[in-house]
Amino acid sequence: MQLIKQAIEPSAAGLPEVGLVADRFKLQKRRWRGQAEDGADFGFELAEPLEHGAIFFESESHHYRIRQTPELVLAISLSGNATEAAETGWQIGNLHMPVQVAAGEIRVGDDPAVRQLFTSMGMAFEVKDEIFQPMKGSVGAGHNHDHGVEHSHDHSHDHGAGHSHDHSHG
Repeated sequence: MQLIKQAIEPSAAGLPEVGLVADRFKLQKRRWRGQAEDGADFGFELAEPLEHGAIFFESESHHYRIRQTPELVLAISLSGNATEAAETGWQIGNLHMPVQVAAGEIRVGDDPAVRQLFTSMGMAFEVKDEIFQPMKGSVGAGHNHDHGVEHSHDHSHDHGAGHSHDHSHG
């Protein structure tokens, strides 16, 4: 298994490519394992997550490239009217979901509740099967409201015959 630390620039032009298919959620991680289409195993221990299309390994005979799996997204068209686009962005931002701004549209991951909300708000949308690459820093993955205060709860678990021990959570 090859350990990958970062994406690379290919050194030899024209080498055939081998893909390693991964979904968006796996690609958001910095540590993961994957298998390329030719069966080669890779471990990833990254400083920055890889994106769709990144070349991450090169052998004498091949380049290895990340191929993100497409997923259903809801695409909201931006008409070119700045006021309407700002209002649409504000409404979507209030959903606290990862977003992608693409040419002429905003995309969010498909969700039945969001479909219903957009319909009730009168927002026209189209369902597409696309590579979804949310903006860095958009709300979503890894988002929490942790206030940074650690605390513990000591308690015992009785294992019978007078055997017990404490566990600390925190």
